[in-house]
Amino acid sequence: RTEEICSTSSVLVFRLTGGVCGSFSCVIKKGITPHAEEKIRKEREMYAKVGNHPNVLLLDGWNEFLMLESMEADLFHIVDALKEEGKLMETNHAICTLRGMVSGLSHMHSLRIAHHDVKLENTLIGSGGRLKLCDLDHARQYSEEETICSSIQLGTVRYKAPETFVSPHDPFSADVWSLGVCAFALAQGKMPFHQATAFCPLYASVFSEAEVVSSLCSKLSLPHRFPFLDLILVVDPTRRPRMSEICF
Repeated sequence: RTEEICSTSSVLVFRLTGGVCGSFSCVIKKGITPHAEEKIRKEREMYAKVGNHPNVLLLDGWNEFLMLESMEADLFHIVDALKEEGKLMETNHAICTLRGMVSGLSHMHSLRIAHHDVKLENTLIGSGGRLKLCDLDHARQYSEEETICSSIQLGTVRYKAPETFVSPHDPFSADVWSLGVCAFALAQGKMPFHQATAFCPLYASVFSEAEVVSSLCSKLSLPHRFPFLDLILVVDPTRRPRMSEICF
């Protein structure tokens, strides 16, 4: 049985279910333009390089399409559903979730692979609370000599680190910032700001003088549940910890 999940003018994504009582399920992503097919080929290569890690979506197979294990929901919709009920994710649950994200990202970084689009929407939850990072279409592997990403086009605006808007940057440190935005959203049930640039008044007012997340929480009248965010959401990328140094 096939079920279309979503589609664009260039990509089809659908779920394939089979076996006894629907015991087998996978997601298939297929490009329908030459450009999309090339992007999927590169994403397939990234999944293969990352390999089998408990917190990264598993590549089940491929041909002219991408076949991935099926999951139940993404973190964005989970946080949004809780918000609709006037609730926040429990602190212990949020910390366990972030541990899974850090585990997957640390593994990728150990292979010199930067995700480049860390966000709630790219973090999937499966049965039993299994967490998997997905969408490696922006991911890139860097050589030991490469320490800089020159592209400012990668990523999603609300999650992008401030330095990525204007200049070449350390892609691994940028992933750390994006993780911090995810952590803030899990803790507070809302995004910290629309974008990390002076065009966003809230960002400019908080980070122009004191680079502390507690001041952001104060301006938003929110509790400061995760003290470690002060170490991650730091404007200066050289002051952020490496992903492997982040502990909860």
